[in-house]
Amino acid sequence: MNKLIIDNRTELTDLEAITLVGKVIEKGRISNDGNQYCCGTEITIEDKEYMIWTYLNKKSDRFVITTVSKRFAIAAETTDNIVKGKKYELIEAESMGYYIIDESGEETYYHRSSLHVC
Repeated sequence: MNKLIIDNRTELTDLEAITLVGKVIEKGRISNDGNQYCCGTEITIEDKEYMIWTYLNKKSDRFVITTVSKRFAIAAETTDNIVKGKKYELIEAESMGYYIIDESGEETYYHRSSLHVC
């Protein structure tokens, strides 16, 4: 039997938090060569997204529940598919740039100098 630590950093009730952790536990230990529960699970409840992060300690498993917040990027210049000053949903950040949903509705990569993240 293991000790479980639940760090609920959201507005979810204790019962809701335990239910989310239970969903991660149901999947089994599928990360870290089968030694750890899934290290990052995203679950949506009533249009709100939550992340359950897991950490394997020496004598326990720790679950940290956070709210997923969308990040945005503001165009620093106008190009074919972005307009200077307009806000775009940020999908992913890389060392030299960002993937956003641009004016065409496509996921597109732009260099860091073209966008400011907020």
